[in-house]
Amino acid sequence: PCKGGCPIAQDIPEYIELVGKGLYGPALKLITEKNPLPFITGTICSHRCQNKCSRNFYDESVHIRDAKLVAAEKGFETVMASMKPAKKVAGKKAAIIGGGPTGMAAAYFLARGGVETTIFEREATLGGVPRHVIPSFRIAEETIEKDIALMEKQGVEVKCGAPAPSVAELKAMGYTHILFAVGAWKAGRLDIEGAVAGVIQWMKGVKAGNIAVGGSVAVVGAGNTAMDAARLAKRSGAQSVTIVYRRTKKYMPADEHELALAIADGVNFAELAAPVKQADGLLTCEKMVLGEADASGRRSPVGTGEYFTIPCDLVISAVGEQVDDALLGANGVELDKKGRPVKVKYHEPNKKFLVANRGWLINGGVKYYNEDKNNEQALKYFSLYIESAKNPMIAADSAIVNDTLITQIAYYASLASMQMKDYNSVLKFTPLVKQDREFNRYGYEFTASAYREMGDTAKWI
Repeated sequence: PCKGGCPIAQDIPEYIELVGKGLYGPALKLITEKNPLPFITGTICSHRCQNKCSRNFYDESVHIRDAKLVAAEKGFETVMASMKPAKKVAGKKAAIIGGGPTGMAAAYFLARGGVETTIFEREATLGGVPRHVIPSFRIAEETIEKDIALMEKQGVEVKCGAPAPSVAELKAMGYTHILFAVGAWKAGRLDIEGAVAGVIQWMKGVKAGNIAVGGSVAVVGAGNTAMDAARLAKRSGAQSVTIVYRRTKKYMPADEHELALAIADGVNFAELAAPVKQADGLLTCEKMVLGEADASGRRSPVGTGEYFTIPCDLVISAVGEQVDDALLGANGVELDKKGRPVKVKYHEPNKKFLVANRGWLINGGVKYYNEDKNNEQALKYFSLYIESAKNPMIAADSAIVNDTLITQIAYYASLASMQMKDYNSVLKFTPLVKQDREFNRYGYEFTASAYREMGDTAKWI
């Protein structure tokens, strides 16, 4: 089950067993087959796998993320000594714009596949948000450096400290493939008056020592980034820190352990509160009540017309970050009306589509199912992945499609279909679930349940 909780389907039971036997080099080698950032993910990954661990039925999850970090720390020298740059593939040259986790991961895999690869990073060092934004008490620079070393050992060229050339310039330089991995550094809009700072740039400034922290701070938002910002403010000298959220703690999108850490650091919470205006050392908020559930399954906040204030000299807006649409548009990326990259339409299940969008389909589908509780949208993503994978040209490429991944996606698709009471879809996906030894019992259980609900007693029995 833990494999099903991992967006990249890591071989968790296998590397856990290797770590248990003290075989750290082989464990790390297995991990890096699918995960090129074992130190970063071994430290700050949200470990969805642990939510699926069967040990939760007895006591608590196996500490999967911790085991990964142990393998990384104790197997690092062995794996580094065994790595050699791959033989270069003729006629291919890749440029990656952005040196954060996405860019580093893409560079690792491209270089391992023999593609000449260069990362262009505007900052002086690689690492993106983990290095420049996430507080050092969460992840150390030395940890990030080891993932960079693994990537560079594959033969990746790194160019830091200047903006990347334009797409036209890169093509003129001989690059045949260009990936924008620029992250989401643009602040989400919090439309209130007063002293308001975007969370990413504020955290970056505090971490770099360019912004002093004091007085009373309010963080609007309740995701993992909001929790990091609140803890950073508290540890950097703020007299009081309050997280302001329109719903209650029950509906906060932050991981449970992130919420617990913020509470342990002394962060205050103003629940059922919508910010209205910051002025004169106070933040005025409207009291909210919970109404009907929205499409995500969370109850929607409704204003009451009543107001209250909390001490606040600075508001940190952590309401969602955005991609730099100006940069993408200037380089020919098609954008929608909201400035977001246009996604490939659902009716294009070809190899190019799946290569470009498989991460979006898998991660998006899992997010819709696990976090947003939107089974219909999750099923769209899972179905498109499975239908695309049936294309003979795609199915033959094990780097894009493999039986284990197909089984796990079919498992999620079956769950979503069951919850929608779409039993015909359940029966469509369960044969794929049954093909895996680890998952086949779920396939039979789903099949029996579907026939039972459909009233087909003979097939149910």
